[in-house]
Amino acid sequence: MPYLKQLHKRKFTEIHQKAQIYNDPHNKYLHEKKKELLQEYKRASMAFYKLIQQKTKEKWLKKGDQNTTFYHAVVKQKGYTGKILALKNETGELLIGTKDIGEHIGQHFTNFFKAEPTDQGSTWEVIKQGKWLTAEQKTRLLEPFKMQEIK
Repeated sequence: MPYLKQLHKRKFTEIHQKAQIYNDPHNKYLHEKKKELLQEYKRASMAFYKLIQQKTKEKWLKKGDQNTTFYHAVVKQKGYTGKILALKNETGELLIGTKDIGEHIGQHFTNFFKAEPTDQGSTWEVIKQGKWLTAEQKTRLLEPFKMQEIK
């Protein structure tokens, strides 16, 4: 039997009855069918996503360590993700360029570490409101660990 006839027979047989079922919004069959199809779609979508992941990993394993354009494109992309391209200072001025940003960050941390310590009284008040270890918990922290506890 030709493919189109098989498709027609499988998908369009008794189409009028199926249309009547779908026109009834309170039909339990429709809701169950919708749920099944949604689950099937999610499974297929996840399978496709995993396939793409595997293909990407396979491509990296085959070509990643070679001196190829693929390798250089990946390295270049990873280089961009860790860079600070712009930064606003305390006055709201936008700093662009590695020299200006580097100087500002260096000055910020120099000032930070030169600053006088702040009053710790208010900090201790906040800490006191939190949970504290019991004497038993403190003792257990001092005990040597066992190899079975290491995962």
